This record gives sequence, C-alpha cells and structure tokens, in this order.
Amino acid sequence: MPRLTAHGYIAIVELIICTIALVTSTVSCLRYGFKRQAGWIYLNIALTPLHLSLLEFITTSARLALGNNLPNILTKPLHFCRLALLSAIVLGIVGGVELSQNNPPQTASTLRRVSIVLIIVVFAILTLFALYFLGFAQLRRITVALPFLLVRIMYSLLNAFASSTANNFNSLTGSWIIYLAMDVIMEFVVVTVLSAT
Repeated sequence: MPRLTAHGYIAIVELIICTIALVTSTVSCLRYGFKRQAGWIYLNIALTPLHLSLLEFITTSARLALGNNLPNILTKPLHFCRLALLSAIVLGIVGGVELSQNNPPQTASTLRRVSIVLIIVVFAILTLFALYFLGFAQLRRITVALPFLLVRIMYSLLNAFASSTANNFNSLTGSWIIYLAMDVIMEFVVVTVLSAT
C-alpha cells in the first residue's frame, strides 16, 4: 500500500475541516434562511465560492445600511461581480476538462488565467465596497478576511501564470509548505471569519 505524501495528509485535514464548515454553513442556512442573500449558501472551501459568499455578505450589509433599494451606482458593480464570478467558475471548469482530456495545454492555461484575472477584478471591487461600508459593524469584521483572501488569490495567480506544472505553486505537485501556508490556511481563516460574522 503506497504511503501518503504531505499533500495527502493535508487533504485529510481539509476533508475534516470542510465537513465541519459544511455543517456550520447548513445550520446557518437553516437558521437564517436560504432565500436571503446572506452568503451562507456559498460558504464552502474554494476560491470562487468564497468570493460569492463575500459578495453576498457585502450586498446584505449594504442593504441593511442603506435599505433594500440600493442606488444603481452600487447595484451595477455588484451585478457585474456576480456575473464575473459565474464566468470564472465556468472558465475554470472548462479549463479543467480541457486539461483532463489532454487537449492543447495552451487552451486550458488561457482559460485558467482569464478565470483568475476575473477573480482579481472582483476582489478589487469587493475590497472597495468593504472599505466604503467600513462604518457598518458587520463589514468591519468581514474586512479582516480580505488580506487572507488576497494571499489565497496570489497563490492561484502564481500557479495560473507559472510556465510549467512543475512549479512550487501547483497544489498537487508543488511545495506542500507553500500550499499549506498560502492556500489551505488562508481559506480556513476566511471561512472562519465569514462564519463568525
């Protein structure tokens, strides 16, 4: 029987923590309602769902601060963020399928890069929103998660723009220490902050 690598042990810990996060998110959804755009339904471990969750928390906080009828200057960027994140998910999935079918790696690489660029643009917009609504108590807590989310984005960016799959930022074959520090721990901190909020 083959021995587990460091990546394998990290995956076991991730599975345990993801299960706990799933349970707490489900409890929050049941308690506060699936229909409300509070972000609970998106709160699982992955970069784009974390952004979707953050987007919905910010949207909810903006509505609580300004009332349900947000001005167009606020709603249009939020709608753009939602569409950009959905596009990033689709591009990421298509890129993964292309890679698994041994299609030209340039296509998969390009799709992954466009996906991460969309995520970076959304992160910048959400950061501006969070800073704009900083006076609102719930968003002060959410802004704590932003630096950790930024580190997680940088990990994906370095992976997507690396010249080969044998790079230190590859989540499967790269350095397990970098993966643990810049990916796994950062995601767990963001999920913890959003769950606590």
